[in-house]
Amino acid sequence: MAKKPLQIKFGTDGWRAIIDREFNSENLQRCALGVANLLKADGISEKGVVVGYDTRLNSKESAQQVAEIISNNGIKVYLSESSVPTPVVSFNVVKHNAAAGIVITASHNSSIWNGFKFKSANGTSASVEVINKLESYINESSDSLHTNNQAQVKNPAPIHTVNFSQGYIDDINESLNLNMIRQSGLKIAVDSMHGAGSGYISTLLSGNETRVLEIRNNPNPNFPDMQQPEPIAPNLKPLRDFVKAEKADVGLALDGDADRLGILDEKGEFLSTLNTFSLLCLHMLDTKNLRGPIIKSITQSSMIDHLAKCYNIEIFQTPVGFKFIGPLLSKHNALAGGEESGGYAFRGNIPERDGIFSGLLFLEMMVMTGKSPSKLLKWLFSKVGEHHYDRIDIPLAGSQVPLLKEILVEKASGKIGDLKVTKVDHSLENGSFISFEKGYWALIRPSGTEPLVRIYCEADTKSRTTQILTNLKNILNVKD
Repeated sequence: MAKKPLQIKFGTDGWRAIIDREFNSENLQRCALGVANLLKADGISEKGVVVGYDTRLNSKESAQQVAEIISNNGIKVYLSESSVPTPVVSFNVVKHNAAAGIVITASHNSSIWNGFKFKSANGTSASVEVINKLESYINESSDSLHTNNQAQVKNPAPIHTVNFSQGYIDDINESLNLNMIRQSGLKIAVDSMHGAGSGYISTLLSGNETRVLEIRNNPNPNFPDMQQPEPIAPNLKPLRDFVKAEKADVGLALDGDADRLGILDEKGEFLSTLNTFSLLCLHMLDTKNLRGPIIKSITQSSMIDHLAKCYNIEIFQTPVGFKFIGPLLSKHNALAGGEESGGYAFRGNIPERDGIFSGLLFLEMMVMTGKSPSKLLKWLFSKVGEHHYDRIDIPLAGSQVPLLKEILVEKASGKIGDLKVTKVDHSLENGSFISFEKGYWALIRPSGTEPLVRIYCEADTKSRTTQILTNLKNILNVKD
């Protein structure tokens, strides 16, 4: 009896799987054919598809395979001539007025993974409704793989090999005052974590007084010296040491496909992703004096709510994932959108996460205010109060989450440690949100990209945050 095909399910951002296991030629064909069928059904296939890829093992070959499947189904393809960041692919979807974009990338996952991201016509992550339709077409496509209409194959649509980077670079030059940054004399340390973002910031800022010093800027599919190319504190020791040794003014780190940003201050201290997004929103609202709604995931900081009250703007809160945030950015002409992972989007750029643009925006904030990163953080806290955030990741299958919910229902009422619990929301998809007195919060949910359960927490001191995380681990009886 034939083996039943894998049911392909997209997570918070695309489908990801281990290379040479689930991430194989047959499943890639299914994904590509699913996209072709979706676009035909929606009557937009004549606009074509943009295809890009990151620096991972077999990403280039996988992108070529996807491009050929799309082409054989009568849909023209714009294929990147080299590995590029995900936001560069998203930009090219808009530039070429394409129906959709595909990126072969596993983003921040470790080197054994690869993945398939799908972008809508405006460059952002497709909505939940569109992803659900796409999954149906993918999982219905197995019977079509080996009968892929020979007439179509004999008359494939063109595959245009295109330089994706230059248009993106030109657009950012128009969107931000880069000359001001170039002339500032800043010393900027950049860690591209051996990923697709190598060289972009230095290219954009070259030619004047500012110096950009890069480390781990040679693309490497093995991502050596790190657990995974994710710009979080445990993975940034080389950048931390470099910032200190070079006496750099700031350290910027990009993840594997450069749609996420991590920041180290001038002392080499990591700014949490919640602090970073809150600072960038403060920059948009105060320094640049712009107004508009902010879209934030449930894992983003309560500091955003304080800023909203201070500057009289509206907040929209979403579940985790840019498939929820992205569509709202355009719908509401939002000022900014961000999630805890370090993915942020801002008005003036594509409505999609962009670590390169976000990093440049932070540099703009430094130059316009004349403040170092540590002083910017003090400024933020003076407006919204001191907030500290942390997250722990626990290797645990998502299927075990319901059991964790049962434990929480039983034990997470009344008090956790010495803190009064004001509300526990178990209605989230696979997760539970815990509200404490004094505005503290915690969230327990399975990762949408890896076999992990994440526990998030924000409180007014580092010690309090650590205490809450420890108490929750003890209640759940899990070990990291």
